[in-house]
Amino acid sequence: MRKLALLVAPVALLVTLLVTLIVPAGVAAPTRSNWTPSYPVVEAQILHLAGTSIYCNVNAGPAVIDCFAKSASGQRNGYLIEATDKRVAVEPTGSSKPIFSESIKLPKSVTAYKGGEIQIGSGGVATVAMRRGYTAGIGQSHMTVKVVDTGLPMVVVGYFNGKHACCATGTYIIYINALHVGVETVQGTGKIVYQHSLR
Repeated sequence: MRKLALLVAPVALLVTLLVTLIVPAGVAAPTRSNWTPSYPVVEAQILHLAGTSIYCNVNAGPAVIDCFAKSASGQRNGYLIEATDKRVAVEPTGSSKPIFSESIKLPKSVTAYKGGEIQIGSGGVATVAMRRGYTAGIGQSHMTVKVVDTGLPMVVVGYFNGKHACCATGTYIIYINALHVGVETVQGTGKIVYQHSLR
C-alpha cells in the first residue's frame, strides 16, 4: 500500500502541473466578459496582484500600464508586459527592448476614459491590492485592467468597445500570471500570438 501511495503522489502532481500550465494559455474568457463601466478609473497607481509577486505600474500622460514580477529585493524579475493606446509589448528579462510588439487599431467611435484617481500615500503613490474580479479603467486611455482566475490568477489588460465591453475589434488582450506572459487576439475565440514563461 505504501508503494502504491508513493506512485500515486507524483502522478497527481504531474496532472496538477499539466492543468496549471495548459489552462492559463487559453485566455479567451476575458474577451467574452462584460467589463461594465461601474468600476473605478485610475490614472497614477501601483497595483499588486494579491498573493503573488506581480505588480503593475499605471502612469499618466500618456497612459501606460506595465506589469511584472518583483524579486524579494524589489527588482524586476522576469518578463514584462506593457500596454498603451498605441501598442502592446513584451520585454524580456533584463531588457527594456521589446521582444514582441503589436500596434493597436482602436475604432474612432470609441471614446477614452476621462481622468482617473491619483492615489497618493504618505510614501508616494498608493499600492492597491487586486483580487479576483478586480477591474479598473486606465484614465486618459481606452484600456481596462482586470484580474481573471482560470485556476491561476492573472492580470489581463484589454481595450473596451463602444458598448463598454471588452474587447474592441482590431485590438489584443495582454496578460501575465505567475507562470506566463502572453498576447491574444480578440477576433473569434481568441488566438495566442505570443506566449513565454515569466522567467
